Amino acid sequence: MKLFRIVSLLLAASLLFSLCSCLGRAKEEDFDKIYTADPYAYVSTHKGRDKSDYQSSLYNGDKYTIGIHVPVTGSEEADYFLSSLADTAEKDFKNAMASLSRGEDGSKGVLYGDYTLNRTSKYVSVLMTFQTRLPDKDPTTEYYSVFYTLSDGKLMTLGDVFESPYLSPLTDLILSVLNEDKNLSLHMGEDFYSRLSLTDASVASFYMTDKALTLYFNGDTILTDYSAPLTVSFSKDLIIPLLPSGMYERIYEDGAVG
Repeated sequence: MKLFRIVSLLLAASLLFSLCSCLGRAKEEDFDKIYTADPYAYVSTHKGRDKSDYQSSLYNGDKYTIGIHVPVTGSEEADYFLSSLADTAEKDFKNAMASLSRGEDGSKGVLYGDYTLNRTSKYVSVLMTFQTRLPDKDPTTEYYSVFYTLSDGKLMTLGDVFESPYLSPLTDLILSVLNEDKNLSLHMGEDFYSRLSLTDASVASFYMTDKALTLYFNGDTILTDYSAPLTVSFSKDLIIPLLPSGMYERIYEDGAVG
């Protein structure tokens, strides 16, 4: 009888251990599934790898899914701007979905918004990415940015950084990238150099790091009949000669701190 109890206890312990192991694996698998999910199939919480605070707007209904994650930077002006961006994107998406139903394949509408953030001892740079898919239509992607220096906390556009209302300081660099891609060069058209030089600098969203500056152009902005977003990146060494006096000291340091 005593031997039977011992065997029973050993079997129970073995089953409990196996169950705990399975549960542990299930949690890990669920965790991986959440964070590697296709945003068009399932909207998860923000990865939070940059350890920033953020706010989310999440909704999963019969017709559409919304998942927007916006950072909380600590700057009143920046946070208001980012919150307004999210509110506008959500409002426009809901208005578009009001007269639509599920796609022929049963797919729902999806709005997904997330961010990349770089904070140094000199500035904060945020890139917002909004991906939208309406039923039976191709997905679209749009970029928006926020940049401010910690010395005064005021939001700066690309034009503010280069002290030019136009893209003229960056025209040669942008052209060097476009000319390397035969597909892109087909959309440049005649007199593209002059038109690009006089294009409002605010048409470009941008993301700054201690190593590079990346520009993001939404579709149908600088290229004719080119609806896809365009991304061009330039190393810090290429950017430095183009900065106005005092701007290097204002925004650059030896390395990022967070």
